Amino acid sequence: WSWLAYSNFTQTPISLLTGLRSYYKADTSWSFPDTHWSNNGTISGASYNSSGKINWAYSFDWVNDTIWVSDTTGSILDWDFSVSVWFNVDTGASSQGWIYKFWLRDVWIRRGNVANNIQFQLFNWGSSNYLNSPVNKNERVHCVCVRDKSAWMKLYVNGVVEASNSFTWNADTASTVQEAFGNLNWTSQYFDWKIDEFALYTKALTATD
Repeated sequence: WSWLAYSNFTQTPISLLTGLRSYYKADTSWSFPDTHWSNNGTISGASYNSSGKINWAYSFDWVNDTIWVSDTTGSILDWDFSVSVWFNVDTGASSQGWIYKFWLRDVWIRRGNVANNIQFQLFNWGSSNYLNSPVNKNERVHCVCVRDKSAWMKLYVNGVVEASNSFTWNADTASTVQEAFGNLNWTSQYFDWKIDEFALYTKALTATD
C-alpha cells in the first residue's frame, strides 16, 4: 500500500476506499478527526508534528500521551478487518508501547516484548495469538494488520507479509468498546514517537490493494 493523500480521490485507488470504516490523516493541530466516518478522537497530551508520512503526524512522548476515540460497537470485530498505520519508533525507548488498541482486549498493535519488534495480537479471553516482525528504530514503517474471518491473520510490514497464522477468534462483539492510540488504558505502556495516516477497514486487505 502506497498511500496518497486520501483527500485526493482522483489518485486514491478505488480498492483502498472500498470497506474503509475510519481514516485519520493526523493533519489537524487541534483535533483528531475521522475524515471518513466522523468517529473523531480526543487528544490527551499527544502533539502535532510536522514530519509525517503525508503532511503532518502526531507525536507521543512515552510518558502519558493518548488519543481516545469515541466508543463504538464491537460488531466490527465480527467481520474481516484490517488496520493500516504509518509509524516510527524513537531511538530512546526500549520497552513495550501501544500504537493502537481496540478495547475489550481484543485487538492490539504494539511495540512488542522483544526490542525493535512490531506485534499484532488478537485476544480471545483465555487464549491469544501474536504475530511479530522486526522494525528499525527511528525509521518510518508502514504496518498493515489483517484478520480474515475464515480464521487467519497476517502482519504486513512495508508491503511484505512478515508473519501469518491461523487462529479461531471469538471477539466480544456485543459490548461497546473504546479505541485508543498511544496507550493501553490499564497500564503505563505508552508509545514513543509518531503515528500517521491510520485507516481501519471492514475487509481483509490483500497485497494487491
